Amino acid sequence: MHKHIPKLLRKIEVLVALGYGLISGATYGIVLVTHGDREATWVIMYFIARPISWLTNQVCARAFGYLPFGIASFLHESQVIVAGMLWFYALTWTLKFAINVIAAKVRGEPRKRLER
Repeated sequence: MHKHIPKLLRKIEVLVALGYGLISGATYGIVLVTHGDREATWVIMYFIARPISWLTNQVCARAFGYLPFGIASFLHESQVIVAGMLWFYALTWTLKFAINVIAAKVRGEPRKRLER
């Protein structure tokens, strides 16, 4: 990426993932404190990050037989937040890569490796 872009924006995918984690964690916390519909909130977060949340859900389902109930329940409840963070990281990284490739083609530059 170019030197004029602030260093903070170079890791935009990390910021987006952390932002999603904070927002979804706060939302889930508010639902728990206000005795709202916890299951509906979990399902919404599950479908936001569907491809990755399915995989993490399978891993957590296998853990129920081996871990104590409290730990397994915590993993089941929190896996949708972690899956969403991974999903948004992957989406943002892909968009950033595509924008860099398109911008390089428009400028007529040869394709370079993506800086991390």
